[in-house]
Amino acid sequence: MRYSMLVVVFVVLLVIFSAYGVVYTQGLSTESQSAVTLAAYSLQGTYNYVATLRPNLVYNFTTLRLGQGSLFVAITKSINVTYSCTVSSSQLGYFRLGTSYLMTLSGGAWNKTLSQNYQSTQQIGTNSVTFSKSFLLNVTQTVALAEEIETELQVPATTYLVQIKPATTGSLIEAGRTTPLYFVTPMNLTFSSGVITPSGTSYFRQGNITAEVFVAYGRTYAYRYVSYGLLAGSLVLLGLAIYYVLRIEKREEPAVRDMEMPTRP
Repeated sequence: MRYSMLVVVFVVLLVIFSAYGVVYTQGLSTESQSAVTLAAYSLQGTYNYVATLRPNLVYNFTTLRLGQGSLFVAITKSINVTYSCTVSSSQLGYFRLGTSYLMTLSGGAWNKTLSQNYQSTQQIGTNSVTFSKSFLLNVTQTVALAEEIETELQVPATTYLVQIKPATTGSLIEAGRTTPLYFVTPMNLTFSSGVITPSGTSYFRQGNITAEVFVAYGRTYAYRYVSYGLLAGSLVLLGLAIYYVLRIEKREEPAVRDMEMPTRP
């Protein structure tokens, strides 16, 4: 009988452990959320210019392109700047873009808008779109305007800055998903010590189009099924153990009664 009770206690502990396993596996996550890259996009912006020069002894020609030499204010009449931009995607999509162009002249404490334009571009069923814009900067008039502003404000400046600032906004629609796009690619022409120095003549921007997806954890379901099986099996064992103990008790009752009956003299 004592051995039978030990078996019952062991089975009860097994049931408790199995039940805890069921509760524990129910609390495990069945899926996780992660970002998946669907496509990649990029922007390539490039500036080039052709400067018109006065007759000079330095170059012996009257046109100068980017990278061919320094631009000297005294011999430069105008600069024709061309901005070219290509926006591309690794997947076919619908590009809807708009670019605002702002050209300003600044002298440290002051800033003046020289021109402002807007350009829209749309392309359907393609993985790239290209657009361009030209700007003509009259150097003689620009220097004269800067000097006039200085005289008016009584704020002298040793350096002037002409900035061409394209700001591209829009969206890329691909497979029903809309990705907002925003790029700013400014070019600077710095007037200092009689020399015009360009900067920011090339840009490259890139990004990824992502989506949040849910990934199922197969192991979690396997753990749950195992815990269900252990609980069911332990309950069956508990039932058998109780049945076994009850049968032993029934067998032992007649023997006990015989032992308790008084003997006749």
